[in-house]
Amino acid sequence: MHTRSSIQQQRGFSFLKLIIICALLIFGSVFVMKLFPVLNEYWTLQRAIKATRDLNHKTPSAVRDSLGKFLYINEIRTFDPAKDFVVEQTKSGDGYEISFAYSREIKLMEWNNARLVFDFTGTTDTAAEAKKLIEKLK
Repeated sequence: MHTRSSIQQQRGFSFLKLIIICALLIFGSVFVMKLFPVLNEYWTLQRAIKATRDLNHKTPSAVRDSLGKFLYINEIRTFDPAKDFVVEQTKSGDGYEISFAYSREIKLMEWNNARLVFDFTGTTDTAAEAKKLIEKLK
């Protein structure tokens, strides 16, 4: 009968593998913690412009006031509805289309210049969204 040495019979993680896996998990967790607030802000802005569009305001200033209230309630303090949002009347004249564009930069590590830059745009105009998608695909 063939016997294996005790080293070949041992199974499981070595200490080095455990340290590498822990380091990767910590790095991934820190990355997600830095990325989530930026994405959450974008998702909140998307909800804000869609909810404001559905209220059928009569004037652009009423649209901006409503946006300001929505952003204040959701604790988004980095945007000014009067400056950062474009409010245009629809072609049919029955409402307003709202759009925005901004950029956010995430510094990955404090000791180097590794950064991620995100350019966000959003609009309630579905035709404009379709045009942008078609241009990107070309």
